[in-house]
Amino acid sequence: MKLIFIFALLLTSPLFAEKKHNLSKKGLAIKGYDPVSYHTNTGPQKGSSDLKFSFNSSTYYFSSQENLNLFKADSKKYVPKLGGWCAFAMLEGKEVQINPKSYKIIEGGLYLFYDGLWGDTLKKWNALISKDQLESDLISKVQGNWQK
Repeated sequence: MKLIFIFALLLTSPLFAEKKHNLSKKGLAIKGYDPVSYHTNTGPQKGSSDLKFSFNSSTYYFSSQENLNLFKADSKKYVPKLGGWCAFAMLEGKEVQINPKSYKIIEGGLYLFYDGLWGDTLKKWNALISKDQLESDLISKVQGNWQK
């Protein structure tokens, strides 16, 4: 009986927990925006439910068949970092909703930010960088917090 209890405890520990991604109730990522579009000259484009693909329990919409094909070929390149949560809030380990139009490509990765009633966190992020803080240090910190 003790072994069953210990096994159950281990399975529910943070080491075995799947990270929670920022998804709608229906499992839609980035509020329906095309993840590939962030990496192009067009910038964020709303995707279509007719062009969708599931990856790691998340559903992504695409604005074109070409973008869908690019995603299928290299999904990890286009999936938002930090589970799609606000990068600025993740500096404190907090999961905060994003505005899909507030983003930054850093070291090839898509980072999303909150932009709403409490301000634009992308501006706050950039202000930290202008104060002699290296962006790579910020990325290390948010990635560490996301892993926790």
